[in-house]
Amino acid sequence: MDGNSPNLHKINKNAGVSKELLEKRQRNSEAARRCRDKIKNKIEQLEKENQELLEQKRDLYLRFVQSETMLKTSEENLAKANERNNMLEARLAQFQKFILYTATQGKMGESEIAPYVGNQLDFQ
Repeated sequence: MDGNSPNLHKINKNAGVSKELLEKRQRNSEAARRCRDKIKNKIEQLEKENQELLEQKRDLYLRFVQSETMLKTSEENLAKANERNNMLEARLAQFQKFILYTATQGKMGESEIAPYVGNQLDFQ
């Protein structure tokens, strides 16, 4: 064995040291190892939790984007439905005017006109 051997180094390092001091060093070394292990485990736990939170954040962002897309589509569909409704209301108004015109010309009776124009006629 040469003088650079790790065991020989420990022997030289511990030469002339009391048994109590050696035991204290051993306990401190074990305590330091346990602390390092705890720290390592805590870091691993935090990294895992961080990864889970990142995945949750990604999922929430995807849901947000989908919601935004659905909202935009819904708004577009609503605008189209309103347009169609306005067109139908205009056509209905024209039809009611036609019915009123026909009624005033005496070509239709009250019972024939009432379902189309509601309370707009007064035949009294």
